[in-house]
Amino acid sequence: MTLAPHLMGWIAERLEDLNTPYDDICEARITFMQQGRREAVCIELLLAGKSLHVTQRSTTPDAAVDAAFRVVQRELHDVRAARQARTSIGVA
Repeated sequence: MTLAPHLMGWIAERLEDLNTPYDDICEARITFMQQGRREAVCIELLLAGKSLHVTQRSTTPDAAVDAAFRVVQRELHDVRAARQARTSIGVA
């Protein structure tokens, strides 16, 4: 599958936005798959001590990427909030 240049740029921007200001994403992997007539996108993020894995499907690659980023953003928020809560009570 060949990705449109605008989609690759948009993905890079979204990843940078997710990592700012925390700078805690060590590795990001995005995989595109076609499942029947639907597009699937898998986003894997590796953080210090934690990994996130999200797969979303839609009718177009753009829509699948957008859906996957919305889910991973919520999960990343939850991970960071839990880390902050542990840090605020003195647990590293």
